[in-house]
Amino acid sequence: MLAEGAILFPDEYIPINGLIPAGPDSYFAVQIKDDPSNPGNYYFQISQLFHNGTLRPLTVTSTTEDTYVNYQWAEYHSVLNTVIVLMGNENDADNLTCRLYYFPLNSPGQVTFREIDVSRFTFTSFHVSNNNPNAVYALSPGLNGQKYPAWHLVTIDLSSGSVIEVHQVAPAGFFQCYYGGGVLQGLDRSSGLIHHVLRVADSDNIDVILRVNIMTGDTTLSSPTYLRHVHNLAYYNPN
Repeated sequence: MLAEGAILFPDEYIPINGLIPAGPDSYFAVQIKDDPSNPGNYYFQISQLFHNGTLRPLTVTSTTEDTYVNYQWAEYHSVLNTVIVLMGNENDADNLTCRLYYFPLNSPGQVTFREIDVSRFTFTSFHVSNNNPNAVYALSPGLNGQKYPAWHLVTIDLSSGSVIEVHQVAPAGFFQCYYGGGVLQGLDRSSGLIHHVLRVADSDNIDVILRVNIMTGDTTLSSPTYLRHVHNLAYYNPN
């Protein structure tokens, strides 16, 4: 909880689009700052937000962006000491073209990005595993527009942007093509299990939480539940 009366932006107001745990008393904040001299263009900034309300800028893009400006997801890669941000192309929302932006905290200002190959698999969330530091994991329904697609666990290569199928985790016909099922901190790094919400086919009110072992592809499903009005779901392991 933030301290009462805390001022988040003492110099100027920059919206926070996402928060990632950074430690016991702070978060990494993903911010998108408009360029007042060039409307429609934006800088991307990573700051550290402390529980007392202090916001400390860490790194920012050196140039603005006018196309890949739809924030989708972010995670902190502790092995690389890098915040990774997924940004979507606002002019190609149906095809979900996207980039991964890399904000290395050891080298502020040296922000890079990779175009992601979404010719077979699309996604709007991802997870970091320290056991595979050169890639991130995602759950994908394939391409947008399929009614009840097969779901796959894929990896995204951080160097090339290529997307590689690892396991099929659900056959076609059982779950909807739904892109809102990402779970914050959804990869349990001790067990290697990714958690993801799926919507059951031909249903307006039945959801399940899928768990996938990233090494074996083994899956389990929760009991049917209703999560249609839950906008953010986070995984917590007290151990």
